[in-house]
Amino acid sequence: MRQHKNISSSTEPQMKDIQQAYTSVHRPKRMLRITDVIEKTKLSRSTIYSKIDPKSDAFDPTFPIQVKLGARAVAWLEEEIDTWLQQQLMMRH
Repeated sequence: MRQHKNISSSTEPQMKDIQQAYTSVHRPKRMLRITDVIEKTKLSRSTIYSKIDPKSDAFDPTFPIQVKLGARAVAWLEEEIDTWLQQQLMMRH
């Protein structure tokens, strides 16, 4: 009878590790609706829309632009909002 080699589990990639690696690379992007952006940034609705309006005095070219989801629906990528917030914090120092 042929014997199987006993492979140490420490040298063998674990399914859990593979799934975590795949998820971190292929994680679906989370979309935030305006109420979520308001909550996360603590900015008002009008301030957010002013920041993305090039005609506005409050225009901020670094503020993330919304993604059109439908005829009357938009959202922002959470990752972009988080990055913008980090940039605002870094500008403080």
